Amino acid sequence: MLCPICNQESTNGISLADGRVLHRACLIIKQNQKNEIHSQIALESNRLKKLEKKLAIGQGLLSQVKKFFLGKPSNASEIKNEIEELVNQLADLRGEEEIIIALLQSIYEIYLSYPPDWEERRDFIRKRDQVCKQCRSNRYLHVHHVISLGKGGTNRLDNLILLCDRCHKKRHKVSDFKYSSGDHKTAFSKRLSLINEAIRSGKEIEFLYKKPEDKSFRKRTVKPSELKNAAHRDGINSTLCVRGYCYLRKAERVFALKRMKGLKIR
Repeated sequence: MLCPICNQESTNGISLADGRVLHRACLIIKQNQKNEIHSQIALESNRLKKLEKKLAIGQGLLSQVKKFFLGKPSNASEIKNEIEELVNQLADLRGEEEIIIALLQSIYEIYLSYPPDWEERRDFIRKRDQVCKQCRSNRYLHVHHVISLGKGGTNRLDNLILLCDRCHKKRHKVSDFKYSSGDHKTAFSKRLSLINEAIRSGKEIEFLYKKPEDKSFRKRTVKPSELKNAAHRDGINSTLCVRGYCYLRKAERVFALKRMKGLKIR
């Protein structure tokens, strides 16, 4: 799989929901670039304000009177040129910043855990939904993944809704929550890491698998060859799958990661 930033082969790094593996070094470089550009924009914006203030003062009535009587030359045209150059420079910087932000956001969407911009995503959902989408309560609100990260869900805004504490616990069928962040691995991400390892080492994997129409799980042994995104049944989303030789069917088959459990390398 290729790193989404450098487009080079990556086998060791941050696993993403679409099967790609992100180089940590590439991520750090992009994050630093974004921060540096943001700081530069702040400095240049402050400089622009000072120049605009200086120009306004220079074009004031008192300044014009002094120029008339004392014959002092005005540098208004020089300041205007400097302002124009600075405005163009800021536009370029903001364009660069937008490109990097868009790239990072697209990567954060498919993190297999809470992404670095989770606070911003949470704030957006709170402002968007305002009340619990289940019971309309406005107390003790949580941001909930409609399709959980453990089942291959994403951090996309359309997969996030606001639920009150009570409705959130009902959805998860728990009496309390244990929140995790950072590099905490979900069942899905652990599954993905093992499959990547098996593909790299040429080994087989064993797992229990249940199709939507099946009533129970069946044991499968597969020699995995590649990870691929297959179109979801809803025709909108996609599902990460592994392709490989199935010893039960004695043929090449494709298996959705979200329908597996108990996966291990043989």
